[in-house]
Amino acid sequence: MHVGAEQWIYGAVFAAAMLISLFAWLKGDRPARLAGFAYGLCWLIGTVAIVVSAVGRGQFQQPTGLAMATNAATAAAFLYLTLRYNSPWLCAALVAQGGQLGLNVVRRTEGVSTGILLPQLLLGGMFVLELAIMACLAGATLSAMARRRRAQAAQAA
Repeated sequence: MHVGAEQWIYGAVFAAAMLISLFAWLKGDRPARLAGFAYGLCWLIGTVAIVVSAVGRGQFQQPTGLAMATNAATAAAFLYLTLRYNSPWLCAALVAQGGQLGLNVVRRTEGVSTGILLPQLLLGGMFVLELAIMACLAGATLSAMARRRRAQAAQAA
């Protein structure tokens, strides 16, 4: 099986998603940890499905139903955590995840039939939104770390 540019990009984004999830889990407060766990778990499920699909059918693509389900589950987790913990960082991640879900729907339903350039643009947009989600999770974690440091400094003084 030939490994193309899309597979390399996906692998790099997967590695970054796992690192951000681990960072949020280890250093974040409860909302960041839960968001990192949900995000990482959905990425892991999707990647396992891609590997199984690639080995079984020779196609490097997540099944459409599973792709929509994991995107929707991540968005639902971000929505719940945003409402429960009133976190602006997770709200921003929710907005980016919703945008990514929309682009994924368009890519999987209309992207193939509308020309050669649109699927690549949609995929590029999805990767940009993925980076935005990772930045939001990192921001939530760094914010929690700063709050913890300020509380410790105030307690020590």
